[in-house]
Amino acid sequence: MAEESCSELYPQLLLAAASQHKVDELRLLLKNGFANVKDPETGYSPLHAAIASTASKDKPTGAGAETLVGMGTRGTPESANDSPSEANGEANDGDLDSHQECGNERTANASNAAEQTIALLLQNGAIWNDLDKSGETPGCIAYRLGETRIYDMMVDAGFRAEILLHRLDEYEELSDRESAEAEEDPQQPEDVVQRVSSPDPEDETVAKANGPRNGSDEASKEEAEIPRPPQDGEDGMAEHAFGSKVHDTSNNDEYLQSALTFTDDRILDQERNGVMMSWEDEIMRRTVELLCPNNADNVADSEASSAKKRSLRILNVGHGMGIVDNYFQKQNPSSHHIVEAHPSVLAKMRDEGWMKSTSTAPPSSPPPPSDDNTHLTGGGGGGGGTASSTTTTSTIDQHDAKEHKKSSVVVHEGRWQDILPKLVAEDASFDVIYFDTFAEDYAAFKEFFREQVIGLLDADGGKWSFFNGMGADRKVCYDVYNKVVEFDLLEAGFDVDWLDVPVPEAVLSKANDDTGHPTKQKRTWQGVKRPYWNVDSYRLPVCRFIG
Repeated sequence: MAEESCSELYPQLLLAAASQHKVDELRLLLKNGFANVKDPETGYSPLHAAIASTASKDKPTGAGAETLVGMGTRGTPESANDSPSEANGEANDGDLDSHQECGNERTANASNAAEQTIALLLQNGAIWNDLDKSGETPGCIAYRLGETRIYDMMVDAGFRAEILLHRLDEYEELSDRESAEAEEDPQQPEDVVQRVSSPDPEDETVAKANGPRNGSDEASKEEAEIPRPPQDGEDGMAEHAFGSKVHDTSNNDEYLQSALTFTDDRILDQERNGVMMSWEDEIMRRTVELLCPNNADNVADSEASSAKKRSLRILNVGHGMGIVDNYFQKQNPSSHHIVEAHPSVLAKMRDEGWMKSTSTAPPSSPPPPSDDNTHLTGGGGGGGGTASSTTTTSTIDQHDAKEHKKSSVVVHEGRWQDILPKLVAEDASFDVIYFDTFAEDYAAFKEFFREQVIGLLDADGGKWSFFNGMGADRKVCYDVYNKVVEFDLLEAGFDVDWLDVPVPEAVLSKANDDTGHPTKQKRTWQGVKRPYWNVDSYRLPVCRFIG
């Protein structure tokens, strides 16, 4: 009975110690327990409680912050620690300076204790992006309260956790491959497979991967494992994909076979997820402006003369609404390759005059300037079929016989995973590459820049970019994933420059104004299952080879 009582009290004791920043007491509790417990009323984890309680520590807070103190209760107000005369404002003028110094010292001590508490919780496996019942992560609370140092701690913690999880995923893939190879090759030493698939639990890397041993020796390895961020359909934040909008369908094949709805300002999939929306126009315009600086519309005519303009070779992966491709067309490129896999988008491209002739032979290099359009099929429409490269005849049917205004366009029908390796094999080279796909995960994006961009981007001044939308429904997640992608790009040999582009206020996902009426934001997302953007600034990446 005593053990059961202690077990029931543990979450309350842990949350109380975290919210009061009692580091020694917290350290003692964590020796025999775990950092990830929840308050049943607020949904606060100890991290939430530790950060939210800073709202009462001798400084003003953001709107509504007074209700978000640890475990839904207020901390000790400052006046409770003052003498009665000081609390009533009766301090002498001569005491004001010393009083202010004491207040500053208390604030510094409180901030230090809060940071120590948060660091201890993170060291013991606290989840950086856990959600409370209001839908906030600990970092969201820190940002709202203006706790810059604590917010930076949460971003750094998220970065470390995501990098570690990605490395573990790669390790598991390596393990699976080597196990399969071992089965095919009976001559391979058995211990090689064992070292990969069953790593030594005492190995330092594995120990870090599994997190600190918070429990006793009897605690299972499963309990000690670092929790992954919640997935779609689970309690917590939905995982997002680099280069993709927020979506429920993580299977790319399912998306490519799904029905799409086209309107003037958006494309929706059959689950009403936003595939692309017209508010992204300014982002696409600025992207093209930075990728093609000597060809941009805002360059003076004398500077943009044919003698100074570069004859650009452009590759875009993911046509969507055609926003970025229309801006690329304004650069008068010598060649403009578009890879698109969804059959509904391809049909709309035909209607809009992006495709004229049909052929299935991938080009060995970008074609010379031409007013004609070429349609290269990858087999299987948009359903993930493999690209074909056997037929070299071309045909023009009645549907494509209308007047075409797209210059030097080559459309590759199929998945980029099937199309791009063929272009690499043919030594194709591009000055500008852009990537904006839907329903693909971060592993696919890494494959894109690690395997394909390296082989296709011109080493002499070539630049590339991508739609940077991972985690954009929360600022802390967006900041974390920006650090992750910058780290991985650097590791792959790319330098990246960032430009902050303001997002229209009408995009930020607020439901109603103070009077209860629908806002412009709500009207922007009307009919969309879930807004995929709620960050006030888009970080536009421009990547190039290091050196």
